[in-house]
Amino acid sequence: NHPNYGSMIPSSKIGDIVHSGPVFKNGVLYTGANDGMLYALNAETGKEIFAYVPNLIFDKLARLKDTTYSHTYFVDLPPTVSNINMAGKTTVLIGGLGKGGKGYFGLDVSGILPSEGQVPGSETSAAARVMWEFPKFNTPADVLNAMGYSFSRTAIVKSKYQSSPYVAIFGNGYLSENGTAVLFILNPVTGELIKKIETLAGPCNGLSTPVAVDGDIDGTVDYVYAGDLQGNLWKFNLSSDNPADWDVAYKKDNLPVPLFRTPGQPITTKPDVMYHCAKDGFVVLFGTGRYLDINDVTDNSQQSVYGIWDFGDDTDPSEYVGSWESGALTNTNLVSTASLLSQTVLDLSLIHISEPTRQ
Repeated sequence: NHPNYGSMIPSSKIGDIVHSGPVFKNGVLYTGANDGMLYALNAETGKEIFAYVPNLIFDKLARLKDTTYSHTYFVDLPPTVSNINMAGKTTVLIGGLGKGGKGYFGLDVSGILPSEGQVPGSETSAAARVMWEFPKFNTPADVLNAMGYSFSRTAIVKSKYQSSPYVAIFGNGYLSENGTAVLFILNPVTGELIKKIETLAGPCNGLSTPVAVDGDIDGTVDYVYAGDLQGNLWKFNLSSDNPADWDVAYKKDNLPVPLFRTPGQPITTKPDVMYHCAKDGFVVLFGTGRYLDINDVTDNSQQSVYGIWDFGDDTDPSEYVGSWESGALTNTNLVSTASLLSQTVLDLSLIHISEPTRQ
């Protein structure tokens, strides 16, 4: 047993996997399951190498023995496994609870190979691979209140911040106490919070899975894009080597504004980003829609796929794209030649693709 964070369990039957999924690394499959465990499996034989029970879900484990048990979510998020070179770690795994709760955890999976057997070394050495869980017992109230159900997958990327040359980035998820959309940035080895960026967009809101972008091609993150439940697409600027400067990229009257706002269509999936093929900046692609609770099953409201040209003009942070409302681009500081091109695909009631352009 790890004294603070949970246990490594030698062997057991695997629980159901619903919203999580397998991630392959060095011959090992890592996946969360709804029996309360994060599993590491031999990708060739399916044999369990180890399983981790986060302390975050200990209070729910007793439900598994209930004779009237109805399905409960536990470790319900696909993990992120990434190679790093930091504090003696070469490979780290960051998992989350998804619909099972509000929290994340970090494991050191450096050097773990199927040949190591059922448990890496011993129970003691296995427990030493547990790095952190977030939130912690001493996490400030404002951070706890910003944590929602952990649906956001983590991005682990290099940063310009010398004290943490790699960072772990995720959205705050859904049904947080404060009800706004928030970006969290952690040290991936210690789990310490480096920065909490608040968009102030609420209520009943939450930030979805982010995508990190290297704008100047130096190998470190410069920007992060993520959508929220209210249909805002946010851009965050992490291009400084000082986390105190990391913030929402665009502001108006000193208040955060999104890069783009849909007409209330929720964004629950990770955006995709590409460099513009002919001009400066990035094309950000994302779809809308949600499937989170029972009401979403019967929701037939129109959803869309968008392509947004972000000019990448850091010298003028007021040039956010604006809002797409009633078939027109509004609430924008763009020049008068900005327009929105609309293409109908088969049937407008099925899908709508839009791309803002500046000439």
